[in-house]
This record gives sequence, C-alpha cells and structure tokens, in this order.
Amino acid sequence: MCKSAGIKTVIWYCVTSRGRGNRAAAWFGDYLREQNETEIESVALFEGILGWALAGDEYTKHIDEFVPEAWKASDGAKHTGQLTSCN
Repeated sequence: MCKSAGIKTVIWYCVTSRGRGNRAAAWFGDYLREQNETEIESVALFEGILGWALAGDEYTKHIDEFVPEAWKASDGAKHTGQLTSCN
C-alpha cells in the first residue's frame, strides 16, 4: 500500500516515542526487511509528538489546530523533534 501510494517514509510516534512509537517502527521495519523492501523507511519520531510540540514554531506550524498551552514542558527537557530510523 505504501509503495503504491509513493510513500517513502512511514513515521511512527506516541507521546514520547520511548515505547509504542519505537516498537511499531521497529516491527514495521522488520516487516519491510522480510519483504526485501528497500525503498520504504520506517522511523520513529524522536521524543514523540510531545517533543515535536515543544520544539518550536518550525515544527508546530505543521500541527493542525495546535494549542500551545496544551503542550507545556513539565520536565524542562529540551525536545528536538528528530527522527530515529528503525530499518
């Protein structure tokens, strides 16, 4: 389905991508390898949607109906919104 749609990168995420997002990306990456699929990449959003939301305007401009007050950092950590590959 991804190949037919021309999708080259599948991005998985959860709140922090320290659990479900990384697992889903890894499982899909395993599936792609089993299928000898080399044109599609499975990645996890580093720091998850929380990291994306806290990374600044460059990232939040891509979130529909973004409400800044809903995404205040509680731990003071610097979030970057980077992608980590799971292929």
